[in-house]
Amino acid sequence: MFATIVLTVVAVMIHDARWLLLVAWPFAGFALWEFARLLFSKRLIAIAVTVTLSLGSAALLGWLYIGLAPTETLTASPASPEKTTQKPLTKSLDSTWSRAYYKCKWDGVMPDQKALEKNTAAFKQYIGVYADTLGAIATFPPIKGGDKAELRPSITDPDKMGNFAEITFETRRLGKDLLGIFTAKYKVDLYGAVSGQKIQPGSDLEVRIRKRIEDLTGVSRGDCELQ
Repeated sequence: MFATIVLTVVAVMIHDARWLLLVAWPFAGFALWEFARLLFSKRLIAIAVTVTLSLGSAALLGWLYIGLAPTETLTASPASPEKTTQKPLTKSLDSTWSRAYYKCKWDGVMPDQKALEKNTAAFKQYIGVYADTLGAIATFPPIKGGDKAELRPSITDPDKMGNFAEITFETRRLGKDLLGIFTAKYKVDLYGAVSGQKIQPGSDLEVRIRKRIEDLTGVSRGDCELQ
């Protein structure tokens, strides 16, 4: 049984059935125990030999598990990257993602530490109020040169955000540029629903997003422009 299972795993590795190696291990232990009982008359010696060889077989199976890992990604032909840019995949991504970049006017002078902390506190307070209104859970992963907020549906009321699976707001200072970034990820792959929400300059959606970006960056109305 031990040999059969191991050979089966090797034969069908293209389907990654390595988990069967775990099933093979108890059979190795049974076989080792039977051989040890025949070779050694003392029970303690037979047990010690069985345990030692069982650990050795576990190490061998572990080596096989790692050594037989699928290598498709390492041996992919040069033409394989083209598969990731096929039209259906692009359509799928376009239908579930939406993104807008805003470039905002500012003096280009980096605030001191106290001002940065004040900006971050204001950013989190604003997002906190918005998340409560939207019925979302907000998290604030640290980023360099700005602030970021990720909003996801609440576990208790996952449908309150509608078709949104995630919304992110970012403010970044890059050299003399002050950027505001909005990203939305949708739950359902609905071409029509998302295509109807394309962010066009002057649209209702774009105006609402730009207002929030201006509030988050702390600039005056009209100082942020969709890129």
